[in-house]
Amino acid sequence: MIDPIKNFYSSAVVRFRPEELFFGLSAISSVIIDYGSVAPPVVVICLLAFYYLFFGWFMFSTSNENHIGFSIISGAVYFVCLLSMTVIIAGGDSSNGFFYALPIALLIFLYWYLILRDGWRIYRSNHYVRILIILFLNLYVFVFK
Repeated sequence: MIDPIKNFYSSAVVRFRPEELFFGLSAISSVIIDYGSVAPPVVVICLLAFYYLFFGWFMFSTSNENHIGFSIISGAVYFVCLLSMTVIIAGGDSSNGFFYALPIALLIFLYWYLILRDGWRIYRSNHYVRILIILFLNLYVFVFK
């Protein structure tokens, strides 16, 4: 029973930075758990958003693949997507479709750009995981908040 969990953890630590795993798992759990207040999910999601914005250049480029320009742009895209989610959570106004449509449109463009890159291997698959998690959080907020 422990071997699959250990393998998953070691694979995740190799592919993602530990601080990203911490902030990401904290953001997912704070959105899913109902605290009765909007402060915990907003604070944790803002921390993750600023982490992507300020450390995207460092986090997304790998040693053998230099994609610093795309890393900065993708960090900014993740920042905008997560901040729009915090506006939805903090404002509680789910009637405004702009804050739902903006992240979806940005992530679709990012996804299509990544599809066209054949040689990016693990770099591309890491972005797919980030895109899926942000879409999952947006969908969860849309349905349950």
